[in-house]
Amino acid sequence: MKEVDRSFGGDGSGVPSADTMRDAATNLYFPADLRESSAEYKYFIDLPGVPKSDIKVQVDKDRRLIVSGERNKEEMDVSWRQQKQERRFGAFQRKLQLPEDADVK
Repeated sequence: MKEVDRSFGGDGSGVPSADTMRDAATNLYFPADLRESSAEYKYFIDLPGVPKSDIKVQVDKDRRLIVSGERNKEEMDVSWRQQKQERRFGAFQRKLQLPEDADVK
């Protein structure tokens, strides 16, 4: 369980790291799930409003899975006026530490 916590930016204690909390407060932040079978690991990340073609996935030299892209704001008809906006738009990046035994090839 501690390895999974570290994968999500924690220190193994179950408490999110300061970096993870800062990212959640200041950037587009999409929650992720990690699932494990006897043969593989799978991350599931909800990216509503982001076309698959606009999502970039890579692994860096520190064995972190980096998911990045941009969620664009849709055009609003000029006859409408924005009353409230809670959804965030713009560039995003999420870094997830891969488990030590994950094959990155």
